Amino acid sequence: MLGVPTVRDRVCQQALLNRLEPIFEPVFDDANFGYRRGRSTRDAMRKVRREIRSGREWIVDADLKDFFGSIDHEKLLTLVAQRIADGRVLRLLSAMLKAGSYGQGRPLSNRARNSARRGGLAHAQQHSPDAV
Repeated sequence: MLGVPTVRDRVCQQALLNRLEPIFEPVFDDANFGYRRGRSTRDAMRKVRREIRSGREWIVDADLKDFFGSIDHEKLLTLVAQRIADGRVLRLLSAMLKAGSYGQGRPLSNRARNSARRGGLAHAQQHSPDAV
């Protein structure tokens, strides 16, 4: 089941993206194309073809199952706080990580709940030198 955020949740997510993206985008690895503005599957495939033509023999594509359900949220927030000083933003991020989701009158699975949390926070953790 896919967790679909409410309009209010989506507005909060977009506001956070607008605040966080300019801070974290410059430190993301250039080879990462997922959940990044202005980068598409076609761009990723062009990069793969360039790497193969340049002699690379290995291309790795990875997706971590239940990423936000399995990482240490406190460590993630600590890493984000190294670049974000606004306590309001950090509290909102913390609340979003702890929030549950409901569908059909009952709590949703971690997978559905976490589907709306992908993107910038995952990149922040993945590209930190102290990543978990």
